Amino acid sequence: MLKKFFKDIFNRGNFKDYFKRNKVFLSFATILLVLSLLSGFYSYSSYTEIATSMMGEVASVASSDYTVTDNMMVLFANNFFSNIYVMGMGLLFSIPSIIITVLNGVLVGYVFSTRDFFRTFVSVAPHGIFELIALVFSLAGAFLVTKMEIRLLSGILSRKDMGDIILRLKVPFKDLILSVSIVLVLLVVGAIIEAMLTPVLMSSFGI
Repeated sequence: MLKKFFKDIFNRGNFKDYFKRNKVFLSFATILLVLSLLSGFYSYSSYTEIATSMMGEVASVASSDYTVTDNMMVLFANNFFSNIYVMGMGLLFSIPSIIITVLNGVLVGYVFSTRDFFRTFVSVAPHGIFELIALVFSLAGAFLVTKMEIRLLSGILSRKDMGDIILRLKVPFKDLILSVSIVLVLLVVGAIIEAMLTPVLMSSFGI
């Protein structure tokens, strides 16, 4: 049964249907993130205090004392658990998830606006693009959690049969698992690039 459950999730047909079913969630998350990036870029002076605080936390994640492999694992773990947190906050109707997404978008826009553009592009863009896409899927995952929560609560309040409630939760739950899997893959790629490729690129360009 478990094998069939995962087979229903991880197949080409369901992968395509996932994007159709969650088109609104993914579109909203993308638009929100892009607007946040633009806000951070063009209105950077409004975010100096909060951006400085966030950059301090980001800088403390990786260390030059770590090996490349250790750095990669630390970067991946930090980003993955942050994204899982975003999804989990869907239990609070995704409000914290939206705030976190906006703050991350603003931070990226702020960095590009206030730092040397070429240096920032070389050091951030190669891995950052994967992390931003992962954030889109994480926010969509948060919306799926909220969707399941609302369906569960409405089913209980309307005294529906538990079997019917579980049936209504089945598809969004499968979509949530697929969202987590997509985020996992994106962040693994991002961590590999950040730990292994980014230092080489920066050295090549004398940064």
